Amino acid sequence: MVTSGQFSEYVCPLCQVPFSREDLKLLSVEHVPPRAIGGRALVLTCRACNNRAGARLDTAMVRHDRVLGFALGQTPPDKPINARIQVAEHIVTADVAATGKKVSLQVVPRAVNPLGLAAFNDAVDKHTAAGTLKVSVSLWAERYAERDLRNGWLRAAYLVAFAAFGYQYIFDPALAPVRRQLADLDGDHIRDYFYIDTSADRATRMLARVREPACLWVQMGRYIVILPPLRPKPDFYTQFDRVVLESAQKRGDLAFNERPWPQGPEHRFDTP
Repeated sequence: MVTSGQFSEYVCPLCQVPFSREDLKLLSVEHVPPRAIGGRALVLTCRACNNRAGARLDTAMVRHDRVLGFALGQTPPDKPINARIQVAEHIVTADVAATGKKVSLQVVPRAVNPLGLAAFNDAVDKHTAAGTLKVSVSLWAERYAERDLRNGWLRAAYLVAFAAFGYQYIFDPALAPVRRQLADLDGDHIRDYFYIDTSADRATRMLARVREPACLWVQMGRYIVILPPLRPKPDFYTQFDRVVLESAQKRGDLAFNERPWPQGPEHRFDTP
């Protein structure tokens, strides 16, 4: 909140539009990351920015997390994924879940013609007996755009950094490429800022300063976003070398200065 005399306003950290006290109804609470993948209420953004993310970025993040969970054998039985199962030329729709190396499958009766299901079962029996059974699983309902996935996690990391460090950090000139990327979701304004650690615990939350190469490490579960360090150089993303970071991580000599994960806006009277 910015206060000057009798006038107060809140600046959306994404679009940078100021909102007066009378316009607070145009703001909404952001869950970071999305609530569907374990996020919690963290900061305020304007409804326009929040809705824009929910319709596109949050969907990509949630779908990818479900697909990755299935690939890793970590799909909760009570939260199966809708899939198309094909044996030979026969296809059925089913709910699938994976626990370790075990995959469970439940055909969705309302989505399958009874005659088609019978033909599918016959094909399974025939190819099983002949030792030629090949099953194709298509997670067609969980499709997403890779760019939307990257932008979604970049947005989440940006909002975590805002909660922790405030306007002076996120409005620093070095973060202009980040703001451009989030404003232009179809563009490619920065590179090498996002990667996935499949060995990480889904509940991991880590906000840390990396000493060398100097950067800000924001990790939410398996997803890691690299942001410019505090008091960054303006050309951070053109100079940043992800290979150096990953090499140091593999060697085990990546030095972190971790800080507590923000529970809400912690920048207090920081102003844009």
